[in-house]
Amino acid sequence: MAPYAVVGACSAATYGREETIEILGKRLEAGDTLLKVAYCAKHYGVALFRSGCLILLAPGSPEYHGSTVQNGEDNVKDVAAGDTHIVFCKEDGTVHSFGYSNIYGQLGDGSVWTSHKAEGGEDSDDRVPALSAPKMISGFGNGSYDVDGGDVIEGRRLCVPITAVSCGSHHTLLMTRKCNAVYGCGLGLSGQLGGKRKPPLQASFKSIRLLFGLPIRQIAAAGNHSFVLLQTGKLLAFGDNTSGQLGLGSTKAVGTPTPVTIRSVSPQPRGNENLDSYAIKTLRAAWGSAESMYFPLRVERISPELGPGEARIVSIWCSANRSVLLTSDMDWLSCGLPISRSRCIGDGQQQRMDRYGALGRWIKDKRESTWFGKMRWSERLGVAIKTTFPSLAGDALLEAARSEVRLVCFNHFVVLLIPGKDASNKSLLFLQGEGQSVEAVQGGERLSVAAVARADKLLQDREVDDDSCEYALSGGHAIVATDHFLAVI
Repeated sequence: MAPYAVVGACSAATYGREETIEILGKRLEAGDTLLKVAYCAKHYGVALFRSGCLILLAPGSPEYHGSTVQNGEDNVKDVAAGDTHIVFCKEDGTVHSFGYSNIYGQLGDGSVWTSHKAEGGEDSDDRVPALSAPKMISGFGNGSYDVDGGDVIEGRRLCVPITAVSCGSHHTLLMTRKCNAVYGCGLGLSGQLGGKRKPPLQASFKSIRLLFGLPIRQIAAAGNHSFVLLQTGKLLAFGDNTSGQLGLGSTKAVGTPTPVTIRSVSPQPRGNENLDSYAIKTLRAAWGSAESMYFPLRVERISPELGPGEARIVSIWCSANRSVLLTSDMDWLSCGLPISRSRCIGDGQQQRMDRYGALGRWIKDKRESTWFGKMRWSERLGVAIKTTFPSLAGDALLEAARSEVRLVCFNHFVVLLIPGKDASNKSLLFLQGEGQSVEAVQGGERLSVAAVARADKLLQDREVDDDSCEYALSGGHAIVATDHFLAVI
């Protein structure tokens, strides 16, 4: 079995861990590279390799654990998982979905259903639910003419190729290959589907109107909210905002794509100031005027351009209650503070809020967690990334950080992995949060891994001790996060 490391309290959990690591390790030893691992809330997960093969991970079903997903034998480009569903797209632009519940229409195939429990186990909670067969969603792909932009007949586009997918708990987002549209389906009560209406379920994919035609770079979804990052570096957020995870400076949910600005750089605009000025003129233009002639649809549009002094965002990662992003200045920013049931001791205005915790920055008031702020480990991460990629600079270095660095957000901590480029350079594992530990496992033996010594850690002061630790691992290229364990292999 390939050596691996387990993180945090999850190190005591062993359910399915060794079997999963063994399955993934065999493909790694064969020369393949693990690109992405996505897990549902329970029971099932998938692993995507550079060869384009998609492997099903189902520790509760030994007969399926490690098998190749139907229609996922090769050419799989991206994959994502929600609480009960999995969606993937292929190089030909087609989209496939499957799962063990479709109560909100999150599979996007037009159906709504709840799966039946599989046989086994006296208690219904112990039985593994049956997994549906992957189904190709109509309307997506290169089409019958195998055209890169999809089939267009008599001016009507019949087929749209997809290049990226992302899943929240019960909703799904798709990004087109031309990076100019986003489609959504599933639960929309919190506004996570980006429309003015908030449907309790949406069984078919529909384009998000305000995003159509914008230059899109990345889509990200988690819980009941969504993010869309534009190629210009502007970030749009919509959906649930209970923990302030959208970074808008409040905990109020928003139903349509709303621009996010960095509070420390420029103040948050109000009202419709983020709309294109031409769109505003069009909304007020008289019929037959010059404005209405050039913009006849009279619809709101979002300007893709950044405001004066606004930070350019390179990439974003998110969980149900927390968000982390990287800017072009190599700054790491975070927001979102989960609601705690723990009793608060002392005056809340004077006490530290969860120390630095997973936010990675000290806050005087919980409201400060509702906007993006700089994490204290930014400088150390910047040095580590530049050391790992010494020949790169500028946009090339940012692209390497966006594509090579692995980051996973949790409610209580954030895990970031910088894979070593060769045997002489160790992989660096950064943990942001309290009380985390790392153990190396090899040949059945477990050994505690000591954190890299830092002089500032000797000082027990809130301005210095940022609740983060750094570990040097002899090997580590991917993070496997399940509901039972968290491992680096």
